[in-house]
Amino acid sequence: MNFKSAARLFLVGALASSTLAHGDEPTNAAPESAPGSAASADSPMTENAEEEKADEEENKEEQEEKSPKEERAERRAMRRSARRPSFTAVTRDQVVDQINNFRQRSARPPVVVNPELQAAAQSFAEHMARTAVFSHTADGRQPSHRAMQAGYESMMVTENIAYQGSSGNLAQQLVNMWIGSPGHYANLMRHDLTETGVGVAQGYNGQFYACQLFGRPASGRFQVQVKNTTPESQSYKLGHHEYSVAPNATRTHSLGRKSDLTLAVAEKPAADAVVTPAKSEKYEIRTADAETKEVELVRFEVPNIEDAKNDAQK
Repeated sequence: MNFKSAARLFLVGALASSTLAHGDEPTNAAPESAPGSAASADSPMTENAEEEKADEEENKEEQEEKSPKEERAERRAMRRSARRPSFTAVTRDQVVDQINNFRQRSARPPVVVNPELQAAAQSFAEHMARTAVFSHTADGRQPSHRAMQAGYESMMVTENIAYQGSSGNLAQQLVNMWIGSPGHYANLMRHDLTETGVGVAQGYNGQFYACQLFGRPASGRFQVQVKNTTPESQSYKLGHHEYSVAPNATRTHSLGRKSDLTLAVAEKPAADAVVTPAKSEKYEIRTADAETKEVELVRFEVPNIEDAKNDAQK
């Protein structure tokens, strides 16, 4: 599955409960505040409340006296604070650790943090927090384009995003939401995605925006060769596609993920007749029985050069 067909779902988190939403259209309106955040608005005014109101009026008067330069400096400080909460690095590490723990329990290899994916994810989380636009295309680009601009050369990139109204155990809340959604779960459990990057930022509305990118680097591509040593053309299946190879010819396939390789037969092949290359390997289609013209698929053993040298010296 490439980045074009990657699951493009997003999650919406709130303080009291988590809500799932599906779609790709940008949401220009800011997410709703967490339930209960404005509960005191209708409460009767007490003596303390009157004092607080008086303090607010005094603060308002002080703000009115500020110069435009002071106001700009204050807004810049607020933006820096909103984009990079002090716990961002800790939360990112916790998300990766929890995702890897979950993958390990399901016999999946861990994903490794990649600096370019990390930079792309953090930049996008900050963009969503700054603009309050929650979408995979909030900045007008696809996840793979953002990763590429950050310097990440990939075969495929997928993305999970979420926002959450509470900072309490934020990493656990984000991971739980992603695990609970089929599309996001599929992204974080894929065998062929080996690297990740996480970004977290807080917006003016108090919401925390998160982005996790998963990728497989271009260096992870491998080749599978199929050589036909029989006197007739032969057909075989690699993944979901069927190919043919001429007599005494070789076909080479460049793969980004593990795919089943088997001879093309009408009936379902036996389990021991299916191989699943995970690295660069060579296979032969050869005659198993000359009378019946039955053929078989075997792994081509490449002689070890050092062993050959040792044998020659004996």
